[in-house]
Amino acid sequence: MKKVYLKFRLFFIVLFICQLANIGFSQTCNLAFYEGGDGVTESEVMDCLSLCSCSSITVTSPITMVGDWNLGDVTITILTGMGNSGSIALGSNGNLNLGTGGVIIVNPANSGAITGSGNAQVNFGAGIQVFGASLLDDIGAAGGANINGLLPIELVSFQGQIQNTSIHLHWRTATEQNNDYMAVERSADGAKFTELGRIKGAGTTEEPQQYSFVDENPLRGLNYYRLRQVDFDGAFEYHKTISVLFDGKRQGLGIQAFPNPAQGQLQATWAAASDQATTLQVLDMTGRKLAEYQAAAGVSTFELPLDGLPAGLYFLKARQGQEEEAMRFWKQ
Repeated sequence: MKKVYLKFRLFFIVLFICQLANIGFSQTCNLAFYEGGDGVTESEVMDCLSLCSCSSITVTSPITMVGDWNLGDVTITILTGMGNSGSIALGSNGNLNLGTGGVIIVNPANSGAITGSGNAQVNFGAGIQVFGASLLDDIGAAGGANINGLLPIELVSFQGQIQNTSIHLHWRTATEQNNDYMAVERSADGAKFTELGRIKGAGTTEEPQQYSFVDENPLRGLNYYRLRQVDFDGAFEYHKTISVLFDGKRQGLGIQAFPNPAQGQLQATWAAASDQATTLQVLDMTGRKLAEYQAAAGVSTFELPLDGLPAGLYFLKARQGQEEEAMRFWKQ
């Protein structure tokens, strides 16, 4: 009751000051008036926004978030310097949820403006903006706060075109943040993807970038492609999937295997026949058969276990009726 009473008195003090200054309640909600030592709840934040008839929050001193905050399209300004010491501590497993129009403004020197512990997170829509920090480097730099929603790359377009017996992929980005590389992945069914190769990213840039990749051995029929963007810290994000129909004029089965070199498993793909099964064989370098697998008619992909093989060079042979093809792969 003491906290409620103090906050009730503070509200009327703030109301009186605002009326004297003739500034009305259309400016901002300062959460410093709601922090009574035991944190600020979502309902108190919403009350503050309602009372000031605004969608802007100012934090001028340390605030501890109690529970989750679901705030929608608000602007949060965290002030430091000139007598201000703003910060938001999310607490253990707390979630600060903003909408697609949400904005966070911080001082570039205010490392750890938003911190947390446990599985604390900041979640927001694709339209969120972070001003004054190196995006997320300063927010949460003190540890514990996971920031979700800001895409490391802003993908403008992703397209694929057939050129002779290959498929050329092209994509453009508008901005990039900590972009180490982009892995190109392909699938025969749109569900199970394997990596074809990697293209180095531009790191952090606000300049548009263009990239390309050539699939020299596309599958006969539909080829599904997607991009997996990987940060310098190993975090990754999947982007849109596209499909390209290849007419199958390439000769032979087109046996391929990924990754190569491989460790525990090898993903084999080939041009499937609707009326013929496919036999896959693993051979050593002398031609001795070590393993054999059967894929039903119409199937164009198979995952081969390699756990029992020692490191070394091997052949993978595919047979469909009278047609055979082989390729080499390395087991690490």
